[in-house]
Amino acid sequence: MVGKPQWEGQLAAETAKTCDVIVVAAGRGQRFGADLPKQYAPLAGQSVLRWTLAAFARHARIRHVVPVIHPDDTERFAVETAGLAVQPSVTGGATRQESVLRGLEALSASPPDWILIHDGARPAVDAGLIDRVLGGLAQSPAAIPVLAVADTLKRIDANAVVQDTVPRTHLVRAQTPQGFHFDK
Repeated sequence: MVGKPQWEGQLAAETAKTCDVIVVAAGRGQRFGADLPKQYAPLAGQSVLRWTLAAFARHARIRHVVPVIHPDDTERFAVETAGLAVQPSVTGGATRQESVLRGLEALSASPPDWILIHDGARPAVDAGLIDRVLGGLAQSPAAIPVLAVADTLKRIDANAVVQDTVPRTHLVRAQTPQGFHFDK
């Protein structure tokens, strides 16, 4: 009799893990230069934030989607997310780190095995990217998606004079969602 492939048991164990996502959307988007925070900007008929939240809400492996928003955005958030399967919003803090902490605290009564942190203003997340981060979490206590650095990087001195070229061979740009085992 042929036994089950080794990865099959591992895959079953991975699938049994609960995973929640915190979508941080409390920022004001000042560099964006618009009259409203960039997560509420329109994109193809919906707000950027709605696209972002919907991507996680429809993913089969995500148990809860926890939005963290600015206290001034409560009414706008309610309108933009009507009908989406997300948890009640959490009020964000003065920094991204404080907002993430508040999202984690909101989950502490029923913590997931794994947690993803994603930026509300990044709507291009898809199921494949989410699956790859979850696959990374099956192998390690933390996982992040990265992109290779394509630009030439220069090191400058205090007078903005180029000193040298920085090798980019081992450099990457960190992206979201960033995942980790909740207990860590």
